[in-house]
This record gives sequence, C-alpha cells and structure tokens, in this order.
Amino acid sequence: MPKKGYKQTPEHIAKRFTPESNAKIAATLTGYKQTPEHIANSIAAQNRPEVKIKHSASIIGPKHWNWRGGISKLPYAFEFDNKLKDQIRERDNYTCQKCNRPQSDFKETLTVHHIDYNKKNSDPVNLITLCISCNVKVNKNREYWTKYFQAMVIKCDITKLNRGFNSSQIFSCCFGILFL
Repeated sequence: MPKKGYKQTPEHIAKRFTPESNAKIAATLTGYKQTPEHIANSIAAQNRPEVKIKHSASIIGPKHWNWRGGISKLPYAFEFDNKLKDQIRERDNYTCQKCNRPQSDFKETLTVHHIDYNKKNSDPVNLITLCISCNVKVNKNREYWTKYFQAMVIKCDITKLNRGFNSSQIFSCCFGILFL
C-alpha cells in the first residue's frame, strides 16, 4: 500500500508483478478497435428516449450519488426556488436596488437577497434584487443594511399610498420602481 499522497507511476505499478503477469495483463487489456459504425450505433442507442428515461430514473433521489436525505435546499426554505427569485427580479424591474444598475450591465444574473438575513424567511417583502458586488457589500455590517432596506420598503409603501395605489399594487412593486 503506497503512502498517502504518493503518486504511482506505471513503473511503480509494473514492479508489483512478474514480467509474465504483466504480459498477461497487457494481453487482456488490448481489445479490438471499434469501427466508426459501432461507435455511431452505441451513441444512437444512448440517445433513445426510453434509454434516457431509464437512466434518469436510476439516479433520482436516494439512488443519486450525491443524495443527502432530501436536504439539498438547506439552509434555505423550500419556497425559495428559481420561480420565486424570477418573480422578485421581475418585481424589481431586473435592476439592482442598491446601485440602480440594470441586469444588462452584468454578465451574471442578479442575486435575490434576504433583507433580514434569515434564509428561512422567503416572504417577498423580505427579498430584494442586488448585483453580486452590492450583495457582497451588504453582507458586512448587517444591522445597518437590514435597517436601510426595511426603511426603503416603508418609504416606498408610503409614497405609493400617497399616490393612490392600492395594497396589491404596492405589494407587486415595493422597491422603488415607481419612485420619481
């Protein structure tokens, strides 16, 4: 047994067996070359819908190598999914709510940030769209940024009430999209 971290080379492996054993191993490992027709047939067989369905079923849930007992979304709530994130981004007009830069200015998708830093709280009023740069900034001095974004929500609600919006209109867009 080699030492941990010791990289074995073919020369080291070859020293374990006699020359006769090495010759037998080499003979069994040399197979016939597959023809292009055989390769094409095997690829076609793998791409059949019934084969794909059977393969997918064989690696779902507990059968998958990375299964962790159904806790894949932890520490986030199960409601915090891509659909909810897309709704929040749409509500915020695909704009970072801190620097006001649109999604088109970034290569990456805008992140959805939890205002109160509680990852279990997926209430849309607690979620805000931020670019990656701003999201990194607001993860320091959390108490300040929690108050900052909560004040933004309150200010937006009051502004919209003064303009005659009803509560559903306020909820649908509560982070400055309708500010003038």
